[in-house]
Amino acid sequence: MDRQLDFGDLLDKYLADLDRSGNWLAQRLGVSVTTVTRWRNGATRPKDQETVLRIADVLNISGRERAQFFDAAGYVYTEKGDVYDGRVDEEKAPTNSKSGYAQPTASSASSSVPEDEESSLWAGLKHIALILGLVASVTGILASVPSFIADGWGIHIFDRERNSPVGEDSPAPPPSPIQTAECTRVSLDITSVSGSIFQNERDGAVYKHIPAGKFTMGSNDNLDEKPIHEVCIDEFWMKVTEVTNGEYRRCVESSSCDAPENTFWDQNEFKKHPVTNVDWDQAMRYAAWVGGRLPTEAEWEWAARGEYPYAYPWGNNWDGRNANFCDSRCGAKVLYDDGYEKSAPVGSFPSGASPFGILDMAGNVEEWVQDWYMSEYYLASPTVNPVNMAKGGDRVLRGGSFKLERMWLRASARNMAEPGWRHATVGFRVVIVKQPEGDLIP
Repeated sequence: MDRQLDFGDLLDKYLADLDRSGNWLAQRLGVSVTTVTRWRNGATRPKDQETVLRIADVLNISGRERAQFFDAAGYVYTEKGDVYDGRVDEEKAPTNSKSGYAQPTASSASSSVPEDEESSLWAGLKHIALILGLVASVTGILASVPSFIADGWGIHIFDRERNSPVGEDSPAPPPSPIQTAECTRVSLDITSVSGSIFQNERDGAVYKHIPAGKFTMGSNDNLDEKPIHEVCIDEFWMKVTEVTNGEYRRCVESSSCDAPENTFWDQNEFKKHPVTNVDWDQAMRYAAWVGGRLPTEAEWEWAARGEYPYAYPWGNNWDGRNANFCDSRCGAKVLYDDGYEKSAPVGSFPSGASPFGILDMAGNVEEWVQDWYMSEYYLASPTVNPVNMAKGGDRVLRGGSFKLERMWLRASARNMAEPGWRHATVGFRVVIVKQPEGDLIP
């Protein structure tokens, strides 16, 4: 069979495995839908090995399958320390890594078909938009202010020793202009002190107070995470764990929620597992039932990262003991087994807690948030309580899942899906912007 057709077939296979569309892949890569369509029908192949590597990372292709994928694209895949043990690694983020490909073979170099012109034009326009956004940030539109620790916010969010902002195995990224923000503290209907937790009377779940503050949002790891910018967030309450099957069952029994699309959600052995196979609207209905809503992207990232721009909720160094991710059980090329092939009971990885004590912000299941997805949203997003309400095709997913590798578990990583999408890897958690009904837990 022709090698180009092999590549298209493989692309279709991996997209089907993830239950994703060509449009989704185009958005993740920052290329046109036409480009992906031409790859899938065998008209062209990716123009260089860097693009092939990015596709493999996005589609979670690893091990022998990664080598076969490179071969189908016309390149020879060469391993260079690509195996890691799931605890501490010495690689940069996979999207920036050069370890995993070699130059095209002699036979394939001459037959490689270049990308279509539309893809190049699209990439050029995005670079122009990025430059304009950064120029705006440094011409004084947004003024820099002291950190909230020093200017009266008076909140110290770390209750235990954590990794430094730049760990030994995670070199500092190249200098990048950071859009700064000025925060105006807004007092919500919350009367308790920072750090308090409540048990909500409606669903029996525990919610923790997240203080107002300013933090650095985004990263340089993916195009849709740029530019790095400062964001101001008002205080709120967040559910400590993802919503469980047992909690969701209460909503179904009250006739306020529809049952998930699976056969195990109401079984006792899974009552502490996160509810899955629910779409965005179902998640919103549950949130309204308990008196809350889905978190915004910014609220979610603030709760996951806290004051410092750590890569993961627990710090800057990868540690497979802190999360339920795609390990050796799901075919990833790692020497670590987190003990779960699929979802884990919520709170199974307390060592992976965020600075605020929120659990499972990395892995287990991806989580719906309020925002519509826009890859360039950070170029012009508001600095105070940002949320993208401009209707698009997809809603944002955060946190990664048991089926995704560590690049998707980063606190800044953005994923997306159509709001009607229901999948075994997708759940949600709730935030409340007033004191939940229930008792304060000492």
